Amino acid sequence: MTEPPSEIHLPNFTLEKITPCDTSAVANLIHHSTNSWHLKNRGFSVFPEPPSSCELFPQIYHELDPNQGILARSNNQIVGSCFIHPRPTHIGIGIVNTCPSSTSSGVASAMMDHAIQLSEKQHLPLRLVSSAMNLDSFSLYSKKGFRPIEFYQDMFIPEDTSLPPEHLSDLSTVRKATIDDLEAIVDLEHQISGIRREADWRYLLENKRKIWSLYVNNPTEGQIDGCLGAINHPASKMLGPGITQTEESAKSLIEFALRNSDHNPVFLIPSRFEKLVQHAYQLGAKNCELHILQVRGLGDTPNGITLPTFMPETG
Repeated sequence: MTEPPSEIHLPNFTLEKITPCDTSAVANLIHHSTNSWHLKNRGFSVFPEPPSSCELFPQIYHELDPNQGILARSNNQIVGSCFIHPRPTHIGIGIVNTCPSSTSSGVASAMMDHAIQLSEKQHLPLRLVSSAMNLDSFSLYSKKGFRPIEFYQDMFIPEDTSLPPEHLSDLSTVRKATIDDLEAIVDLEHQISGIRREADWRYLLENKRKIWSLYVNNPTEGQIDGCLGAINHPASKMLGPGITQTEESAKSLIEFALRNSDHNPVFLIPSRFEKLVQHAYQLGAKNCELHILQVRGLGDTPNGITLPTFMPETG
């Protein structure tokens, strides 16, 4: 598998591998870059905890894909970072951040060009989930040849809102996933999204960090028609990744996960599934962001329901 080069010389910065030694600096960049954009454009911070909480991202991405992330360095300062996830069927692009003061320097474009070179050398499509509200990033990906194939509403249950006392879905068929479900989960995602990433699902099931939960909808003995993860960490409180064949299965999984959560996670729902969106509203959910699944190369609209997250990336 091709690794990022040790260094590429460019006019004002270099691209290098992300190593464990860079964990703190990359975490600071993710924290500062993300919060700066949201404060300027949305009026709130995404990461209220200290920058050290964001060390989770480079740590986990290194555990999953060692030596695959890249950073941009200028004058001994990290001014950009991008996580890359090579998989048998595709290459996923992880969280992309640049220093707010370097947004017009070509850093993000250079990191994308590097990912494109990898994908073309390996003859694999690139996939990512990006904000539909950040027009700068959307324009960058569009110019690089990415095209949208799914549109998502980011939703959450406000802290002052209680879930309805009665279950709105059949929760009797939902249970915690086990390692015995791994093959079925991997096959289900391939059927729905056309991608395979066994290592990601195994990582979630093993849950060595004790921050994940994984549920399956098991309406028929020996068969699952949906799977949904959840993460609870100061830097990431989300439902996902998730895949389901039907809206009814997605409703059950989401409601089960919410009722078994002691916090208010964000979850992404594909807007084209009207019944699922309405179910979220009935649970008391509100919209907080918009995201787009984009592909460069082969890739079609999912043949079912996908519920992406950003830990790990699930483009």
